[in-house]
Amino acid sequence: MIDVGKAFGIRRHEVGPASLLFFYLFLIIGAYIMGQAVGNALFLEVFPRHLPYAMIGSAVMIGGFVSTYIRLSHRLRLEMLVIGTLLFFASSFCLFWWLTRFHYRSVYLLVYAWVYALGAMGPMMGWTLANYTLTTREARRIFSLIQLGPILGGVFIGFFTADVMRHGHLRPNTLLLVVALILVGCAMLVKLLFQRAGPRLAEVGLAPAAHDAPRNFQQSVRVIRKSPYLLSITALIAIGCLATSILGYQFFLIAKDSYGHNTAGLTAFIARFYGYMGLITLVFQLALTGPLLRAFGIRVGLFALPVSLLASSLGVFFATGLVTGSILRGSHYILRYSLDKSATELLYLPVAPEVKSQVKSFIDTFVWRSADGIAGLVLLLFANVLKFSPGKVSLVNMVILFGWIAVAYAVRREYLNVLRQAIERRTLDPERTAAGVLDSTTTEVLAESLKRGQEQQLLYGLSLFETGREPGRHPVLRGLLEHASPAVRQRALRLLGDAGDQKILPQVEKMLKDESPEVRTEALHYLALHAGRDPLSLLEADSDFTDYSLAGSVAAYLARTRQPDNLATAQAILQGMLSRTGPDAPRSRVEAARALGAIPAASELFKSRPC
Repeated sequence: MIDVGKAFGIRRHEVGPASLLFFYLFLIIGAYIMGQAVGNALFLEVFPRHLPYAMIGSAVMIGGFVSTYIRLSHRLRLEMLVIGTLLFFASSFCLFWWLTRFHYRSVYLLVYAWVYALGAMGPMMGWTLANYTLTTREARRIFSLIQLGPILGGVFIGFFTADVMRHGHLRPNTLLLVVALILVGCAMLVKLLFQRAGPRLAEVGLAPAAHDAPRNFQQSVRVIRKSPYLLSITALIAIGCLATSILGYQFFLIAKDSYGHNTAGLTAFIARFYGYMGLITLVFQLALTGPLLRAFGIRVGLFALPVSLLASSLGVFFATGLVTGSILRGSHYILRYSLDKSATELLYLPVAPEVKSQVKSFIDTFVWRSADGIAGLVLLLFANVLKFSPGKVSLVNMVILFGWIAVAYAVRREYLNVLRQAIERRTLDPERTAAGVLDSTTTEVLAESLKRGQEQQLLYGLSLFETGREPGRHPVLRGLLEHASPAVRQRALRLLGDAGDQKILPQVEKMLKDESPEVRTEALHYLALHAGRDPLSLLEADSDFTDYSLAGSVAAYLARTRQPDNLATAQAILQGMLSRTGPDAPRSRVEAARALGAIPAASELFKSRPC
């Protein structure tokens, strides 16, 4: 049986909340994928040329949903609000299923809008729960597991939906009941999460917000307008969503033309398509996103998606068909939820956490869905009035994509300036800031802060390398292994060890003789982890621990592992050092005391003697 905690580096008490959040996002994205497949298929069957109207209507409706949700958040506890919202959506889909039996044409517009409202609010509520449930340090450990939830949910439920439709087990409209059932399951997971994480979530909604944090829609707008940097991020996301909505229109219209009146076939195709795209996205995210960002940085990451969409849009323009339409939508899906998402996350790094939380929610809901409405207006003009075919719409989207590239260039330049200012003013709090992969562009800026300054400034600069969920590395860290400050040497060695830097092995072996017990312990940890060295083998069998400084460091390292056998060995070493007699006794006891000072909760080490 797989130990989830060990596999993802999660501590025992974190497995419960992490698993609940994982399955919530698994189910909510799965429900959205299933709803999107059946919602688009049913709507296009009844209104094949009215998709722009649906996009405008859904944007207006989502705005109303979000506004109502924000107002209720000031009156209801988070548990009641989230569970109530999920059950509202579940009951709505049950009602829609019942209405489709009577062939009410207007219900298909409601299904379409409700699905996209679920796609906007469901994940937002999940990440809100994660923010309140997890500390920043816990989030860095747990995120690697949680982020797999939505990807795997889309894959599993996408293939499940396609299989059900292909074999005719259910009619397309019956899937609305399945979506409702999944949402009830999400509500049950939220209830369990509040029971497991009760102390942290009990007072949510009663605590005052930070003084500078926006508390509502108007304040979010005001904060964004006052910051040129936040304005540029908003513009980048808005124009990206505009292009995304237009290419989505092209994809669904091309698919509808290919399947004609075969609603079940169209539903199965859309669901299977998202299943395969989810699999490819998962592989891309795990295997390529990190290396690409570390190699090229956001200077490339921000441009990968719009450039690839330009190329695939040309393909749709010159050879409109299901294959080119799928390549267009597929290239967007794969890059948007891997490389582009990680690069966009980095843009929020210099933003204060309390401001980021509110502003990001505003952008991800209102701005994103407003872009859908604007896309509907654009398509209403070009597709419905000027009669542009889905292939010819690529000309409109290519203009928008060039604008996207121009905005990305401006955002990249502003990001570097804002990040440098945040580091100089020390407004970037490493204890409350979490990023994804620290790309090469960001690490270059962080490394600049390590080339000058006193001990405290260097320690602050080193702490910024820990803001990423994966360890950051840079050659400048190696130079700090010889710094005069023991704290700087230890912190630099820890970062290089976490990053798996093998080039410092000879230097680390010399650090076993460092005057600082903390540095020696860190060196032992590095050698045990990356060189396969047994710490006890470093002590000569016939020395009886005469090298007191090294013996103390070995004991500190073994105790830090918290493994019972190692604790017993550390206890024996320290007891031997403390009980030594003769002229070397004072030095032995001093080194033992220094070692105890480097062991967390050292008092527990001597609670019981080994047998």
